Amino acid sequence: MHNNTVYRSLWIGSRPKRFLVLAWVKMMAKPKLDCAPILDDVPWSDDLTDYDRAHFITYVRLLDASDDDASDDDMCRIVLGIDPVKEPSRAKRALESHLRRARWMTERGFRQLLQ
Repeated sequence: MHNNTVYRSLWIGSRPKRFLVLAWVKMMAKPKLDCAPILDDVPWSDDLTDYDRAHFITYVRLLDASDDDASDDDMCRIVLGIDPVKEPSRAKRALESHLRRARWMTERGFRQLLQ
């Protein structure tokens, strides 16, 4: 199911998010929300990975939540599905890793999606 609400809300956002949305539209006709498991550390590469493609929506949701000044606990619990009370170190590590990769996507990764 195409989520037009997510698309519309992201388009209003910052310029990097617009590039991510354009890349998202090109990459996915029918995106799946959070269907892949979340790793503690994002597999890092200078190129897009299968993990990036599977977690594209997660990255966008984290960027939106961060822009809206959501708490780290809320981002962990709601976006990543990790309970920060039960697993505080895992939650912190996963959040930092995924936010770092999400920001990389706005700076470099989106270009590879548009090719």
